[in-house]
Amino acid sequence: MVRTQLLTLVLSAGAALSFAHADLHGAVMTFSVPDQTLGSNGPDNGTYTEAGFQIREHSFTGINIDQGLLQDGGWGGDSGEGGGFEMTSTIPGELFSLVSFDGKTRYGNPPSVTVRGYDAADFLVGSAEVFTLAGTMATYTLPASFTSLSRVTFSNQSDPEFDNITLAAAAVPEPTTLGLLSVGAMGLLARRRCAAV
Repeated sequence: MVRTQLLTLVLSAGAALSFAHADLHGAVMTFSVPDQTLGSNGPDNGTYTEAGFQIREHSFTGINIDQGLLQDGGWGGDSGEGGGFEMTSTIPGELFSLVSFDGKTRYGNPPSVTVRGYDAADFLVGSAEVFTLAGTMATYTLPASFTSLSRVTFSNQSDPEFDNITLAAAAVPEPTTLGLLSVGAMGLLARRRCAAV
């Protein structure tokens, strides 16, 4: 009886610790900062950091933050991807998920935005997702394959605006959870041993 109560107490404490550590790093990038230019013309070499994530421009025309929106300059870019930017975590090696983003066209042309996710080995995850943005701000949701990413690229051939980019850290097994499993296994072995004697 005492052993059962003690085991229940240990498992309850471990479960409480597990839930306490289960608060995953998640973020929504809202761009609620003073207006600024990111890129070769800006003072920051094209890097913007918010909520534990970083955006680096990869277009020749740069990107701007204007009135709380991330504006992409459009043409040019690395690897023939057009204008755009790359997103990574500010924690080296941390994997994350891209959940959704808000976007719209700036000048009435419906821009096509291509979103690509890359894993820790820098291989393309799933397929590139192509979105045609409307003239008013709308939310675009990424498929479930956009998880465990080391980086994400947004590429386009027009002038879109973005807001509320929603990200979450990839789930990693907690040491507490593994400890609970070990304690449970030891408890079962001890119970079997007592029953055999």
